Amino acid sequence: MVCRSRPCAGDAVSFGIFALACRRITMQPVRHALVACALLLATTVAAALLLIETAVARTADRIALAGPSLVVSRVDAGGWAAMPVSAADVIARIPGVRSSAARVWGVLPGPPTLTIIADPALGGASGEIICGRGVPGAMAGAAFSIRALDGAELPARVRSLLDEETDTLAYDVAYAPAPLASRALLLDSDHATDIAVESVRPEEDDALVRDLAAGLGYPVRVVTRAQMRGVWQTRAGMRGTLRLMALTPALLTVLLLAAALAMGGSESRRDAGKLKLAGWQTRDVAWLFALQSMSICTASVGLGLVVAYVLVIPLGAGPLLGPLFGWTTSTPHLILDAGGAVQVLLLVGGIMMVPILGASLLPAWRAARIDPADLLEAP
Repeated sequence: MVCRSRPCAGDAVSFGIFALACRRITMQPVRHALVACALLLATTVAAALLLIETAVARTADRIALAGPSLVVSRVDAGGWAAMPVSAADVIARIPGVRSSAARVWGVLPGPPTLTIIADPALGGASGEIICGRGVPGAMAGAAFSIRALDGAELPARVRSLLDEETDTLAYDVAYAPAPLASRALLLDSDHATDIAVESVRPEEDDALVRDLAAGLGYPVRVVTRAQMRGVWQTRAGMRGTLRLMALTPALLTVLLLAAALAMGGSESRRDAGKLKLAGWQTRDVAWLFALQSMSICTASVGLGLVVAYVLVIPLGAGPLLGPLFGWTTSTPHLILDAGGAVQVLLLVGGIMMVPILGASLLPAWRAARIDPADLLEAP
């Protein structure tokens, strides 16, 4: 019975300290509301930024993995040049190549600005196009005008708009018949933008680069899937690092302010003195202040992490895309890869909680160890 009664008494004391900590929070609602709001805002912003960078990088990596093994484009003294469609047949005969296909696509400056892609499934004589939701002025069933690179207006009709789920890839894309896309890009019917190549063995892509360059009778630029993945990962890492560095001073300021508000200054020191005069032990006084700070910090940081996750993953980061990427028009609904989100949230949660708890617990422990008379006489 003795062994059972001691843990029960300890549990009762711990619950009483926790109840008193909650009561102290409600007795100063404005101060603690400011602390909670500061931590909530700082956590949401930091977690959302890092989560977007991680999710976009992982999504781009998945898109690159789903794309062609190699992309071959022709170059000359002026840079990019149109490529003969017959080059696809030449490349298909190179050992190690599973398949190759000529592609016609490009960016039209407009207005309206869009990326046009030739779709073999669309009839050439119909003039019908399928647009993403971000193409300016595109409406299902309405007449549409495409401005070619030479400024000519090409009439078309919008068959339909793509679903929201395709925004990640085709938000500002127009799929058009091959003749219409070639005319808009000033290409002949026997020329293409580039050649998409699928290799037999992905580990031989680097070796294929030399074979592809040697198999054609003109200079070409070959980009492998690994190079495409590396570009996205490098860009995402640079953006994430720069944004985190820019946020660091603001986050530190918020955390220090929150810690100062949580401690309560001389009033908390006098409270500690009163509790010790009432018979509280130093450990219990420190634990009271610790629970008070931990309750506010844990709830605010946890809610901030949840809000950041909901904004980025289920909601597609829509409200944050404009300020982050400088988009001035409507923003797409991105279906991002949620892999790695747990690690990002745990990292941000640790970064936010460790400083604020350290800034709150250390003064609380020091205040609890001071002589009660000195605490009561402190200004």
